[in-house]
Amino acid sequence: MSYRLLLTAAALVLSGAVSLVGAQDQKGKTLTAIGPVSKVAADMVSVDTSKGPMQFVTTAATKVKVAGGGAKAQAAKEAGQKGLKISEAVHEGDQVSVKYTDVGGKLMASEIDVKQRRPASAQKTK
Repeated sequence: MSYRLLLTAAALVLSGAVSLVGAQDQKGKTLTAIGPVSKVAADMVSVDTSKGPMQFVTTAATKVKVAGGGAKAQAAKEAGQKGLKISEAVHEGDQVSVKYTDVGGKLMASEIDVKQRRPASAQKTK
């Protein structure tokens, strides 16, 4: 009797562990969204994707790939700043590819790659 109880308990624990691992795989999966930027703020980028508008949270760890961004970042560091702000590298209308993960319902951007810049003449001036 105790052997059967032990096997049943082991089966329940194993099935629970498999379910938990499956749920974690979906949460930590890196996804990609592509589209034009509709809004940029200090810690957020909105992109119009084929699935509709999506808002991505950005942090200091978010990597931004943009032509000329390396020179601008180096100049900012020489001036005593930590680097470029997201709003200095990404602009409304830029075509981007965003790598992100869903963390508790927030879309956390790990990388933003500016594929095509909107012409400087069409960008808003501050």
